[in-house]
Amino acid sequence: MKNSAYYKLVAVEPYILVALGGGAGATLRYIFSNAIPQPYSTLAVNILGCFLLGFLMYEEIYIGALSAQSRVLIAAGILGSFTTFSTFIYDAFNLPSLQIFIYITSSFILGLASVYSGRAFALYLARRD
Repeated sequence: MKNSAYYKLVAVEPYILVALGGGAGATLRYIFSNAIPQPYSTLAVNILGCFLLGFLMYEEIYIGALSAQSRVLIAAGILGSFTTFSTFIYDAFNLPSLQIFIYITSSFILGLASVYSGRAFALYLARRD
């Protein structure tokens, strides 16, 4: 009987981690949106989120210091609610035509560069040891 309860808890654990991380990420997102005007706060959280996700995913390959549970908490929970595609599109929709193009283009270029930078940072840390 005890084993059954344990396995049920283990099966639910990722959902609990995502929920806890989601609350933290949403709170961080709200703090950013109050500290930085739109659309810059959306750009900032998305670029930071890209960097952190790039680091996190490549940290697993190069370093492997974080547990699978930590990755679920951070990637799906915190970063999943911290970054936001819907706000990105809404912000773009409310900009003048030329600014829409600049905002979307810079978001994609900076996002890709941030994932690459996160990967490079993980590789740098792995090679330091």
